[in-house]
Amino acid sequence: MGFANPLTPPAVLVLAGLIGAGAGGFACYWAFRYVAAHGAQGAWPRVRFLVSGGASCLALAALAFRYGFSVQLLELGCFAAILLSLSLTDLEMRIIPNECLALAAAVRLAYLAGGCASGALGASVVFDCLVGTVAVGAFLLLFTGVVNRMTGTESMGGGDLKLYCVAALYFGWAQGLAVVALSCLIALLAAAVLALRERRVAAVRERALPFGPFISVACLVVMLAA
Repeated sequence: MGFANPLTPPAVLVLAGLIGAGAGGFACYWAFRYVAAHGAQGAWPRVRFLVSGGASCLALAALAFRYGFSVQLLELGCFAAILLSLSLTDLEMRIIPNECLALAAAVRLAYLAGGCASGALGASVVFDCLVGTVAVGAFLLLFTGVVNRMTGTESMGGGDLKLYCVAALYFGWAQGLAVVALSCLIALLAAAVLALRERRVAAVRERALPFGPFISVACLVVMLAA
């Protein structure tokens, strides 16, 4: 675990916020095009682009405050933008695009390869990330298999499982499992709020909340806290 970098110049925070706003708008536009191409939505209100840009602005500024002006900021900023895109598609279509997952994995692998080549990262870090991906994936496959057999229903979508594996590739096995636990907690809180709002739990169960946004928020929390 670490602490925010108090030496980050204000100019870097402002620049990161502006870039984040642009990245958020682009991520929203990409999600809109993806959804429209699959015939699920005709047009999105402008407020969705504004909210996406604002959320991405705050997220990248927070990452800049935490990591300063660095290659890691670029890597995690790209990951944050990808998480925003896949969250939007999951909200609209209950789909986490494989394109987003592949791009996120490619960004992480490029960062690991560059870090090893330059000597900035040790082999143990890369090993932890790669083993973490396999370990978290295997654990979730086993866990969901048992739950599915007991309940007779699908407890986790394939996109959610793959996103958890990508998170483990970024954070390692320990923090990857932290993402799993934190996203489940956030989802439970969201379901409780909806249940109170709608006055009946059955309505929330029938709604089948998309899990991608919860995983994305958990990833952002881990990025800022790691």
